[in-house]
Amino acid sequence: MQKYKNVLNAPGRQHLLIALIAFRREMNMKRFILSLCAGLGFAAGSLAEESDRHYLTLDQAVQVEGSIQARQDISVMGEQKISVGGFTYDRGIGVHSDSTLVFPLKGRFGTFHVVPGPDDAHHGAIVMKILLDGKEVFTTGAARSAGYVAPELDIPVTGVEELTLIVNDADGYKGGDHASWADAYLLPVGHIARQDASPLVASWGFEENTPGHTLDMAGKKRDLISGYTTRAEGVSGRALKFEGFNSKVVRKAADVPPLDNGFGFEAWIAPQVYPGNWAAILNQESERKAGWFFGMGGDGTIGLHIAKDGTWIECNSTSRLPLLQWSHVAGSYDPASGLKVYINGRLENQVSTIGAITPASDVDLWLGQSHTQTYPIRTDRELSISLLSPMVFEGLMDEVKIYRRAVGDDKVAGAFAAVQPKVAQPLQDRVLPPGVAQTAKHPQRFVEGIRGKALLFDGYFTEYSVAPEQSPVMGDRFTISAWVAPQEYSYNLSAIINRQQNFQKGYFFGINQIGQLVGSLALESGWTTVISTSSLPLLKWSNVAMVYDGTKGITLYLDGQEVGHKAVTGSLVTADAAPTIIGKTQERMTPAMTERESSRAVKSWMRFDGLIDELDVRGEALSGDDIREAFQKTTVKNIQPLQFRRMPSGTDDPQPFGAYYTQLTYAPGWDALWQGSDRPDVVVRFDDSPVKLVFWRGTGYIPALVSENDIWMSDQSCENWGSGECFEVMSDKQCRYSHIRIIENSPARAVIHWRYPLTSITYEIFKQSDTYPGDWADEYWTVYPDGVAVRKQVLWCDFDKPQFYQFQETIFFNQPGTRPQDNVELEAITLMDMNGKMASYSWEHGLPKSFPEPAFKPIRMVNFKSKYRPFSIHHPEQFATPFHFGSVKGYSTFPCWNHWPVSQIPSDGRNAQAFDKPSSTSIAYANADRQQVEHFPDGSIRARMLKGMTTNSIESLLPLARSWNFPPQLETQSAGFANSGYDPYERAYHLERLDSSARELVCDIQATPESPIVNLCLVVKNWGDRPAGVEVNGETIPPGDSFRYGLRRGLEGTDLVVWLKQSTTEPVRVVLQ
Repeated sequence: MQKYKNVLNAPGRQHLLIALIAFRREMNMKRFILSLCAGLGFAAGSLAEESDRHYLTLDQAVQVEGSIQARQDISVMGEQKISVGGFTYDRGIGVHSDSTLVFPLKGRFGTFHVVPGPDDAHHGAIVMKILLDGKEVFTTGAARSAGYVAPELDIPVTGVEELTLIVNDADGYKGGDHASWADAYLLPVGHIARQDASPLVASWGFEENTPGHTLDMAGKKRDLISGYTTRAEGVSGRALKFEGFNSKVVRKAADVPPLDNGFGFEAWIAPQVYPGNWAAILNQESERKAGWFFGMGGDGTIGLHIAKDGTWIECNSTSRLPLLQWSHVAGSYDPASGLKVYINGRLENQVSTIGAITPASDVDLWLGQSHTQTYPIRTDRELSISLLSPMVFEGLMDEVKIYRRAVGDDKVAGAFAAVQPKVAQPLQDRVLPPGVAQTAKHPQRFVEGIRGKALLFDGYFTEYSVAPEQSPVMGDRFTISAWVAPQEYSYNLSAIINRQQNFQKGYFFGINQIGQLVGSLALESGWTTVISTSSLPLLKWSNVAMVYDGTKGITLYLDGQEVGHKAVTGSLVTADAAPTIIGKTQERMTPAMTERESSRAVKSWMRFDGLIDELDVRGEALSGDDIREAFQKTTVKNIQPLQFRRMPSGTDDPQPFGAYYTQLTYAPGWDALWQGSDRPDVVVRFDDSPVKLVFWRGTGYIPALVSENDIWMSDQSCENWGSGECFEVMSDKQCRYSHIRIIENSPARAVIHWRYPLTSITYEIFKQSDTYPGDWADEYWTVYPDGVAVRKQVLWCDFDKPQFYQFQETIFFNQPGTRPQDNVELEAITLMDMNGKMASYSWEHGLPKSFPEPAFKPIRMVNFKSKYRPFSIHHPEQFATPFHFGSVKGYSTFPCWNHWPVSQIPSDGRNAQAFDKPSSTSIAYANADRQQVEHFPDGSIRARMLKGMTTNSIESLLPLARSWNFPPQLETQSAGFANSGYDPYERAYHLERLDSSARELVCDIQATPESPIVNLCLVVKNWGDRPAGVEVNGETIPPGDSFRYGLRRGLEGTDLVVWLKQSTTEPVRVVLQ
């Protein structure tokens, strides 16, 4: 019997967790590559021709001119080494513009070598020139140190009498015009400047801080860094950290030193993970038919591979590199003997082969990523094998070096012994504090656990799977125990751990939709289940256990106490072909408490959402005393490590009135579901009110008003339910169709356009066909500074059975941790007609059967437990009916569902039994046969309403309702303007300037007690691109809280939108000018 202890303890501490991580990454085809860092103990060495070099010195010059004294072998300022193009040099001459140096050659030399350029320490603009016998043979052109790539010149000077070096100012300002003639020397006639005499031809120490580039200090090259990398502490100075997805260092093929006569590689590396397959430390190869490869395999071994005579020859280590720690790795190829690989100075393997390799000289050299794409090792499906991907190293590299000849055993051992990393283990196995995400789209997150770290399962992606052949074998006695803290309960059974097939073989241990423990297993007699009498608390740590004894039965424990038992006997029927999965049930299931047959037909994965720690699987049946003692001996530092999630509405900081694009984040797993814009949501804010109007993906963009204490008031989209299935925006969980845009935004008002189809939970659009796009709706929400929004609904449909259509439903949301009765009074709604007659209705004893009074119900207030209470105003003859189903006995007398908002489970109706998730409550509605709608000539059906929140009573809304439903008459007193009338869908009077010379618009508005003014909006078409002023009853109103305007520009002209804070029952004259 295998025993896996603490498989979800601190990351990397137990081998089962490591296996799980590796398996998960391979299944996701994620690329993980090793990390490399090194320094073989070879001295840089001297060129064979060192004694033949004649370095230029100032005392050799026959002419030295300059505004500042030139310096020998240091920069002109005399405080630091010569540095050009990011490289430092021990020899050379530092000068300042303007400068002239003249050296007599007298025909005695054959080559002049120099690296000219502006000194890195300063940023002046200069021009450098080289003259031979007065003739210019080279110029830098105008150059600055920033981004300068220094040329390494070897200029023939045979027969030349005089060498002149000139530096001039290039921009008319000589401040900082520092230049250097680096590594300047002469070679005698007949000597060839050999750059290849040193065995070390490339060396990357990653010490520089140049974004996008790194420097080869041996080859004096600047190489491109592609993808995301960071610098970190290395074995010596700094190291380069590769992120494991697309990062690499690129050396262009033309600049790769030839390695025809053997070669050696070395590096210090600290791998974060093992790669999916062979990932390069260094490689220059093509399809394994040409070139060479030095890197790390998917099993952690090191390999040196070459192409030779049509064969790909591999030499791989027998040992695996440790993860997270520094290791020294090396490889060597001698054409006279063969391949060798080393780990930490020790020869690991050698393969005999003779002869030169087949070069891949036209291929770039890459560090950190393999050229040849492949599939992860241990991939067993043909489809997966056919999907090839690049293998990329993930981890740290330092001191990466290339030698142009083979290196010996003693040299490798000396290189390893010469370096002692400051920190042996520079990396951690992805231990992250709460709220910190990795670069992966679906990061693993660890938080403080019972002992060390616990794994956070996000309810959407996180799961761990152990292959069948690696899974623990369960017999007739076993115990599973764990510490868990649920963030949410599942929609049905969510596994803590399970290995089962179709609930017919194997075992299952997890929780159900109300947090009860569930222990199940397959016996010869069938599938047997035990459910605990108690539920696990949300957010808090609980110790849970399932014990099976083949002679006694199944027993469940919660915090050391027995909470369930079933007496059964027999042997476990194992699910040998199934993996062991932690955090996800292995079979799709229908959510419990699903209302409709259409939703019950759709099954979904059930995942654990919360923390799991100290998961222990053992091949013995522990006693109740053992379980209790283990629980009592454990000290829990933080009994409640989690908090309820909150539906987001944006910052509470004061903001000017207007609509804002933003990104409202909910939870890391949920947020990772979404792709596209980084500002996909819209929030409307108000100057003098904490209320927000929110258009959020989590509701399918169905708008919601949010009170000062975070209670959400929403509504229904257009809907058809006549087929027995709901076609509505609630079903568009992924917002495949539903979308929003701000189409007007000024100090006077904001307008948001929301478009959506009537869709099912399987994304079928109602009545869609080859010739008909289906039923769609456009909604326009016109929002004013007084906090009142006008909702205009435009439904595009044939409307053949209006009793099955719905435009409106009074809905509020319940944040996690709250029931409906926590957010509204039991006397939840007050209704009023246009005459002020009103009545309130209570849910104290269940759902009201009807709303008998008043007869019409155009004004409604939902009695939130908040300072600001939501209201809606409708057509004067609007009807309303109590929502008549959806309550769950023992949970709430209000209807309550948690299939929407936020939930991604395909469902159009699931009753809530717990307050673990966001939920919605409907208290009133009207079908379209009793909804007041208008039929327009374009075939659309339209409905309208006002929405807002107020601190006042429902009676205070009567003037607003009358001003909108019975607007006072407006008369235009100015020539050149026309009155287009009042538009209740915008809550605005529309006028038009017909004469471009007309400047002043005078309007008389005949307000009365029956048709009052409660804040005015005037829209003047073709006003022109000019400011506006206003007088009300002869008094000039300055722009501010009482007078706001905006210009709406279009191709056809510029319109004026004016908003006036004005409430009266008396006639008013308004003059716009």
